[in-house]
Amino acid sequence: MSIRHRLRPFVSLMVSAAALTAAGCAPDPTDTPGHIVRVRSRGCLGLIEAIGVGFSVDRNLILTAAHVVRGTTSITITVGDSNQRIPAETVAIDVPNDLALLRFDGAALSAFRIGDSHAGEPATLLVPTDSRTPITEGFIDDLIVVNFEEPVDDTRYLRPSVRARPFPLVPGDSGAPLVDENGLVVGLVYADSSVREGLAYAVASSAMHDFMNARPAPTADGPDTRCG
Repeated sequence: MSIRHRLRPFVSLMVSAAALTAAGCAPDPTDTPGHIVRVRSRGCLGLIEAIGVGFSVDRNLILTAAHVVRGTTSITITVGDSNQRIPAETVAIDVPNDLALLRFDGAALSAFRIGDSHAGEPATLLVPTDSRTPITEGFIDDLIVVNFEEPVDDTRYLRPSVRARPFPLVPGDSGAPLVDENGLVVGLVYADSSVREGLAYAVASSAMHDFMNARPAPTADGPDTRCG
């Protein structure tokens, strides 16, 4: 069964290179098995900056939401409290499921493992330390298939998803992981409900497993469509 929802992706689009204002307290990085990173991408001749979240899935690989990096010309990641922006490149992308795999050169990161999504289980949203309170607790409400309309070209996709709450998202949260009590990733945030506050939607673990197992070859994804 597929369900149509009024959703809004939570990438942050900024018409400047200004960094986000630091807020909240940083969680101890040893409390999580992998690393949460801030992802920034640029398009439209460098005039537009998109901001999202990613998390380490291998020594030099980051998983994030495809709509954060799709159609952009440059990508950087920021790890932890560092202000250093590390160049990254897209090595695989799955637009229907809103997943993108980034590769970077630099120190190897410890990685998250992807688990299995289950309705009713507790879940924790992890975001970078430059955001508001970096850890939010809630639970997975249901496993669903969302009939999602791609805002760039109005194409519709059936996306395996988890619906979770209460997770009040803010712009820039797209790509953030939901983890279970064992620290396994059970969802990748891509949108929230425009009609119900605190209701978040994330790519289900089944889609993430399929994507990581396939590891499609790098492809060009066309011109920057953010310029309008």
